[in-house]
Amino acid sequence: MTLATALFGCGNVGVGYGADPVMARYYPYASHNQVLADHPGFDWVAAIDTNAEAAAAVASQHGLQAHGTGTEFPGAETIEVAILATPPGSRKAIIDALPALRAVIVEKPLGATPEEAQSFLDTCQSRGIVVQVNFPRRADQSHRALAAGGLEDSVGDVQGAFLVYGNGLSNNATHMVDLTRMLLGEIAAVQVPAGLNGYREGPLDDDINVPFVLRLQSGIAVMGQPLAFENYRENALDIWGTTGRMAILQEGLRIARYPRSDNRAMSGEHEITSDAGDFETSSIGSAFRDIYDDLADAITSGRAPVSTGESALATAQVIAAIRQSASSGAVISL
Repeated sequence: MTLATALFGCGNVGVGYGADPVMARYYPYASHNQVLADHPGFDWVAAIDTNAEAAAAVASQHGLQAHGTGTEFPGAETIEVAILATPPGSRKAIIDALPALRAVIVEKPLGATPEEAQSFLDTCQSRGIVVQVNFPRRADQSHRALAAGGLEDSVGDVQGAFLVYGNGLSNNATHMVDLTRMLLGEIAAVQVPAGLNGYREGPLDDDINVPFVLRLQSGIAVMGQPLAFENYRENALDIWGTTGRMAILQEGLRIARYPRSDNRAMSGEHEITSDAGDFETSSIGSAFRDIYDDLADAITSGRAPVSTGESALATAQVIAAIRQSASSGAVISL
């Protein structure tokens, strides 16, 4: 089965990241155009962007139609899959213009607010459109293996965790909150401690960077701390359990495991060998393609994709609650 596919949005995630020669050393697939040009399950026929020059450049490179509007273009009635790398406010008009649409791959956030996100999902559900949200860690084989028992094998029962992020709560913190949900379970409440000031940084207008605490339904706490990307980049999750420690580092490229051993300073006690970890390279460099592989299989089999709209909405609700707590310092239950 080959699905007629159109890319809406020719910015960084649509095209630009794939042109970064440094990123290419670690990410064989870093943007949508790289997967679409290579995947046999998707017949990429059009590139659409309000920046007509950007759309034309992509079309010229890949032999496609180019259009400067997302609502009216020749062949729109045949499009079965839409890749929505556009601002949330433009997406409803796009899917309304595609009568044969069967599925979308959509970038976060689903909406400017949880209510707008829910409206988008309701529209898709009413038409039977499969929604796959581009949280690549959800499809990555290394991260999926951790969720399937590898984490417990490495650390035992989780006692607590710490995450760091940068470039915005609605940007990278969203990925790290979603990863927390994927590996550690659902979130019951959030709080931004009163008096801890955040700062503005990142590609999204009016985004904030604030420290926060996530209280999981299991009872454990996850501490979140922003880092200014002007100094260096990192999005990481550090998990401490009863029998070991595991850290997902270098923005997911590396996974470090630190086992428990006899304590070197005191008889009858244990320690975590944080100075002697076992490091492995994850498969996240190919996770962008895994998102497409999973969607193609979901359409064929009728099962839910690995990164559903409903799951992404739950993550968006956590982010909205963190914003609410940032204004008041109050604990916000979910």
